[in-house]
Amino acid sequence: MDEFSRNIVTSWYDNTPDNAIVLFGERGSGIDELLESVLYKKQKEKQAIIIDSQRNWKSEIHDERTLFLQPSTKEELIEQILSLNSLLTPRLGIIIVDGLPYFFRDFQGKTAKEAMYNNRLYAYSLSLLSNLARNNDLLVIVSSFSSGMDLKLPVMSEINQYYGAVEYLVADGNIKSDI
Repeated sequence: MDEFSRNIVTSWYDNTPDNAIVLFGERGSGIDELLESVLYKKQKEKQAIIIDSQRNWKSEIHDERTLFLQPSTKEELIEQILSLNSLLTPRLGIIIVDGLPYFFRDFQGKTAKEAMYNNRLYAYSLSLLSNLARNNDLLVIVSSFSSGMDLKLPVMSEINQYYGAVEYLVADGNIKSDI
């Protein structure tokens, strides 16, 4: 991890952001490695919750202090996000939602009404996560394996901005910029 990325990640530990953090990057961009390093450092002091939307989390870092959830549908994902309030403890320090947009980005063969429903569910999920971060002094990180400016997903970046999520572009395992 380069110095710029280390400084940003360190700032997340020192001053927990008030909103969710969204990391964007293409597959192989190093988001997984970045999430692992954040989890490893935070997990030394606090418990963690990982929601693995894509069901492909490969890290060996998580231990008995990590609650690991793997939803299989967008409805199950929403239920798990809603249940996070009941899982809050003073020892919880980080929530990672790996691949949040996974269930919401398939617009092929969908009507405009179905696409709007997906966008609303994504917005609802992000608003719940941002509220958790804001109201509970939690580090909440959401990852997405595509660009926030992807023409196929133009609304998601606007939703992120509306709910105050801080977006970062990741490439080569480093944070390149905020979007």
